[in-house]
Amino acid sequence: MKNSRIFWAKALCALGFALTLTIARAEPADSADEALERSAKAALHQKGGDTGIRVQARDGVVYLYGRAVNRPHRIDIETVVREAVSGHQVISSIEDSPVP
Repeated sequence: MKNSRIFWAKALCALGFALTLTIARAEPADSADEALERSAKAALHQKGGDTGIRVQARDGVVYLYGRAVNRPHRIDIETVVREAVSGHQVISSIEDSPVP
């Protein structure tokens, strides 16, 4: 009976430790993505205020969505974000507004 209790106590401790490690590993990834997103947004805000570009970071990759005034403006936005999050991939889905 005593051995059975010791077994279950060890098993529960091991399970608790495994769950703690799983949770600890998930939190830094989320906060790292949030930090990337904040950096990209801050760089865009510094560059030109409200650009209307949506920024999202997921798994260390920064995604850009929206519409730029023209091609040079789009390239400018992408460059600013790439410099702000250097070392991370930036995927842009920004569209150029059509020239009237």
